[in-house]
Amino acid sequence: MYFTGRIPSAGYALAAQALALYAHYKLPESDRDPVLHRAMELAERAVAADSANAEAYLQSAHVVGRYAQTVGTLTALRQGLAGEIRNLLKTALRLQPDYYHIHIALGGVARGHRQRWPHCTDDVWRKKGIGIAPL
Repeated sequence: MYFTGRIPSAGYALAAQALALYAHYKLPESDRDPVLHRAMELAERAVAADSANAEAYLQSAHVVGRYAQTVGTLTALRQGLAGEIRNLLKTALRLQPDYYHIHIALGGVARGHRQRWPHCTDDVWRKKGIGIAPL
């Protein structure tokens, strides 16, 4: 196979994940914003390239979550980032119900937002994720 000039959805998703991790773990907080915005652009391209790719939605949620950590709780809440993350993860789960990373990510979201989503406990999502994870 040869390169056709179009980057597949998985490529965009991987690039978004790499930039989000790089920004979070390697950059000082003051330098993260432009890198995370670029990662969000790539994640959006991943979803646009293949709306049936659960990994694209998962990495989009990951990038938005890293951005939310950078801007702070109040700004993230005002921008509706928690709801956006949850919707992206729910879409990923609908596309690929046995993808354990999605369940574990939903556990993290539920843990942080127990008042808004009391029916979604982090233990339920994490146990489901661990139960289907390959060992």
